[in-house]
Amino acid sequence: MGIFTRKQEVSSEFRNLIKKIEKWKNISLEDVKDSDDVFKITLREKKPFPKRKYPRLFVLSGSHKKENYSISSFEIQNSRHTPEEFSQIYNSKIEGNNDVNRIIIELKNIIHGKDLFKVNPNFPF
Repeated sequence: MGIFTRKQEVSSEFRNLIKKIEKWKNISLEDVKDSDDVFKITLREKKPFPKRKYPRLFVLSGSHKKENYSISSFEIQNSRHTPEEFSQIYNSKIEGNNDVNRIIIELKNIIHGKDLFKVNPNFPF
């Protein structure tokens, strides 16, 4: 797999996760980093989700040893005169499970709009 930034054997679960993500039509794989302890996958929407003005960037990161991961989404705002700006719109942390199918389901839910219904962590203040 040419997208890895480090030459090494990659676990079959991690390779399976990457293969599933690569098949998605509206998402491009931007960056993948994998080490013995942690992994990080960066994805970008090719076009905005129907209810959004701007495309999003998704960051999936986790630990191989502690079996936890997080998924964050960012809105990419850009114009011809300024560089891209990223504003975080969602963050989900899951502990105790690095099951590839569960990660895929959670990632799909976020991509399909789960981050549209975020609740402010300081709600109701």
